[in-house]
Amino acid sequence: MNQLTDTLKFPHVSETQRANLKNYLEQNNANGFEGNSGIVKGNCLEFEFDFNPKSDVLEINPKIYPENLAKLSPEIRNKAAFRLISNIMGGSGALNAMVLASSNGYPSHPGKYGVYDYVIPYIVNSSGLDFTFSSQSMDHGTVSSNLSTVLNTSSTDSVELFEADSSKLSGVGVGGTVVYQWGDGQTIITIQFFLNTMFTHSFTVGAKGPAASKLKIVITKNSPVVSGYTYLDPVITITPA
Repeated sequence: MNQLTDTLKFPHVSETQRANLKNYLEQNNANGFEGNSGIVKGNCLEFEFDFNPKSDVLEINPKIYPENLAKLSPEIRNKAAFRLISNIMGGSGALNAMVLASSNGYPSHPGKYGVYDYVIPYIVNSSGLDFTFSSQSMDHGTVSSNLSTVLNTSSTDSVELFEADSSKLSGVGVGGTVVYQWGDGQTIITIQFFLNTMFTHSFTVGAKGPAASKLKIVITKNSPVVSGYTYLDPVITITPA
């Protein structure tokens, strides 16, 4: 956790929106959001707040930011924090029910409390054969879900390949290796990734084996976005070379 000072101003805040924020904070063991002013303290944050009932303006002055936001530049950090709090007050509970313009076109993102970094690749497999999950090895964080079989398709629609999350309240990000085997039983596809805020990230895909030279691998949308938490949603397209 890092001590910082920024002031976030939220205009036209209703009683319902304040109640949504209060409920979210209490559900995540952060207490003190009572009345029109005070200090909220939780496991990974602390902020002062002041609500003006005449103008309906809520001011939040963070004193301690979670590790993932504290590492960002002030401009990006303020935008990320403002959007996260706005989403919570809007009744989303976090970000996972929101359609975000910055989410690379995908309809939702997870928003697990204290989990700051997410790598969620998508894949279009038009290689001619199916892929099957082989193994995974994590340096930081966990793989919370993965697709066991990636079917060959003529469609250009992508499917979610896996979701990798940083550990709760971790400041070291998420990183590891996931391996799939091509349908010939000998060629493997290795995916290596790392994400720790939008300024430190990598995502690579490589093929090794008899058919490696016959596969063309293209990665698009390979830049993270910050929407409260940090997300990397690359799209892997595999076709015959």
